[in-house]
Amino acid sequence: MPVEKNKPDEMFEIAANMFRLHGYCDTDIDDISKKCSVNLSLMREIFNTKTNVALEIMSHIQNHFDFEILIHAYDKKLPAYIRIESLSKAIEDYFIKCNGGCVFIKFSIEQMNKDDAFVEPIKRYFDSLNDAYKEIFLEVYQPDQAVEVASRVVSDLQGALIMMRVDGDIWPLQQFTERLLTRLRADMSHM
Repeated sequence: MPVEKNKPDEMFEIAANMFRLHGYCDTDIDDISKKCSVNLSLMREIFNTKTNVALEIMSHIQNHFDFEILIHAYDKKLPAYIRIESLSKAIEDYFIKCNGGCVFIKFSIEQMNKDDAFVEPIKRYFDSLNDAYKEIFLEVYQPDQAVEVASRVVSDLQGALIMMRVDGDIWPLQQFTERLLTRLRADMSHM
């Protein structure tokens, strides 16, 4: 019988990596329990369902993004391009450590139209990214344009994250950041 040896953060990371690598449908609570070395009955008692495990993981990741990554966008003491660099570096660092890319993208593709429980946390994740980039772009663009540019940037970011998974390399995310900084500096020079 497995022993409860992992701390909650470690359990969330292990389970998140399983979902990233195998998808929601091909990961079950029994496999998560084994990989985390947590007694299956305890795992079922705590989470009840695989959906609840996934929702807890999304909440855990969202909190990490809110307090460790997206915070860089809101430091108004720094110019926009430095905030972009800091935000991009934090995003790169996070996704370098993650096996299999973004759990939110994975759940969006697999579950958003199948299980209503996934809609709000997935929407919150993408909204939080949009809001962070919009906050930076308000320094450079009019509000309507800042919203539009932020939306395009988040779409491009997600594409870069998917390509990281396809290529197995950080290069797509680094290229995304470089293109974004080049555009931002050019637009700032016209102010």
